[in-house]
Amino acid sequence: LVLGLLLVSLAGVSWGEKDVWYCVEEASQGLRFDENGRVEKGNFTEDKFTFKHIAESNQIAIAGGAFSDDGKTIKLACSACYSLAADPFIVAYNPVMHDTTFSLKDRQFLYAIIGYGKAVMTGAGTCTKF
Repeated sequence: LVLGLLLVSLAGVSWGEKDVWYCVEEASQGLRFDENGRVEKGNFTEDKFTFKHIAESNQIAIAGGAFSDDGKTIKLACSACYSLAADPFIVAYNPVMHDTTFSLKDRQFLYAIIGYGKAVMTGAGTCTKF
C-alpha cells in the first residue's frame, strides 16, 4: 500500500527525460483578500516546478509549485506550443475555468493564476531543459 501511494505521488514528475523543463521563479506577486475582506498586495514565495509538452494531446503538464498545491499534476491546453525548436515557444491555458495561463519564450516564463474569490497570483522566471 505504501509503495503504491509513493508511486502515485511521483507519477506527475516521473516523465521520460525528453522535453522536460525545470523552472525556477524569480518573482511571484499578486493580490488577495485579508481576513477582514480588504484587498492587499503581496509577494508570494518563489517556487520551482517542472513541465513537459505532450504533443499527442496538445497540452503541457505541470508538476509542483503554485500550479499543484494539492500535489497533482495539472494539464493546460496549448494555444501555441512549439517545443521541438531549439528555443521553444509555449502558450497554454486552463480550458475549463480559464483561470491559469502560462507562457515560455527565450527560456523565460510568465504565468497568472486566478483563485476565484481568493487571490490573483503572477510569477516569472527561467526554465532549463533537463
